Amino acid sequence: MNLGMALMLELLFGLAFNKFTEVSERHGWMDGYTSIYVVLGVAVTVTMMGPIIGWEAVMLLAAGFALSGAPMIVGSIARHVTARARDRELAIRDLRERGA
Repeated sequence: MNLGMALMLELLFGLAFNKFTEVSERHGWMDGYTSIYVVLGVAVTVTMMGPIIGWEAVMLLAAGFALSGAPMIVGSIARHVTARARDRELAIRDLRERGA
């Protein structure tokens, strides 16, 4: 695969992934989990460049992204879960105060 073809495939992936993300947002599938979509996009992008930059470079990049991204993913999901629990508690308290 040559560089031009690899870049064209990257563009096609970006267009398709954007559409997938749009549908996901519309249905609320990615609410609180945007970081997972970022990981998927980066993983595909880096992997698709394997034939151009070499598989050793892909593995080094994957390791770097995993180490720098893991704390962000864990933190993002933890904040989302905490916010949902807080919202649930507030809703329950509101219902109790209304006598429901």
